[in-house]
Amino acid sequence: MFPNFMCIGAQKAGTSWLADKLRKHPQIEIRRKEVHYFDKDYFLNPPLLARTRDPRFWKSLYSSIGRDLRKLSASQLAWDMRYHLGERNDEWYASLFKASPNLVTGDMTPAYSALDVSTIAHIAKLMPDLKIILLLRNPIERAWSAAGMNVRKQRFGFEAANGQMNELTAADYIQYFELPWVVRRGDYISMINNWERFYPREQMFIGFLEDIKQRPNEFLSDVCGFLGVDPSPTTPKNVSTPSNVGNNPEMPIEIGRYLAQTYEPNIQTLASYFSGHPRNSSYVNNWLISTRRLRTRS
Repeated sequence: MFPNFMCIGAQKAGTSWLADKLRKHPQIEIRRKEVHYFDKDYFLNPPLLARTRDPRFWKSLYSSIGRDLRKLSASQLAWDMRYHLGERNDEWYASLFKASPNLVTGDMTPAYSALDVSTIAHIAKLMPDLKIILLLRNPIERAWSAAGMNVRKQRFGFEAANGQMNELTAADYIQYFELPWVVRRGDYISMINNWERFYPREQMFIGFLEDIKQRPNEFLSDVCGFLGVDPSPTTPKNVSTPSNVGNNPEMPIEIGRYLAQTYEPNIQTLASYFSGHPRNSSYVNNWLISTRRLRTRS
């Protein structure tokens, strides 16, 4: 049984918040926020023997087992063992989403937003009725937030910074922002176009970080309605509290200008795409205004 829905991103656009809230819904089951099956370069996707040579494999496995033992959850422990030790193929992936018949299951992996067209085509062949959720955030703010996360985790070229963003130069950041996979994470129009090639719009839900900040209860109800579950169960506590928030310093002027020049054309195209939707259009138009301010800031 494959999942009923995927939240494909975007990274640092509210996916942790949404996963936290949906997990609390009595009709939804999300065993692990990021399954990372279809992005084949993920460190857990090689054959098992190769996986065991990667220290990250053991860290992930021990962390999951420890959490399951603390919660005394035998079913989750069995799931995590299958997740870490199973042979990765489509049948294995489907086995991760066996749930009670009345539960809606989901895979919330932000990396899927940047999948290539051939992989999306494969997903659509396996799961033609899949519902897709995509959350968007001002791409400039998203890029800076993601950079901060990767600096703190000391990865993707930021290893020498010791987790401190102020240890890096503008050139260091620009080199990171020009990495092909980083570019894909912020190319919202390509994401939307690629997924809409295989899924009709009625199977896609596009939300915004602004929705989470400004109207969290209504937004959560909208998502639940899209997924076909009760939009008004018990409202989760702290529904407006953000999740997985970084603490980045203010974006330097040079980086702001670079990102503004990079993303302004994409934002303009997005504004046209959402022109028939007043709320979404207002969000994107505000991005455009702030982008032009960044571009001319001195």
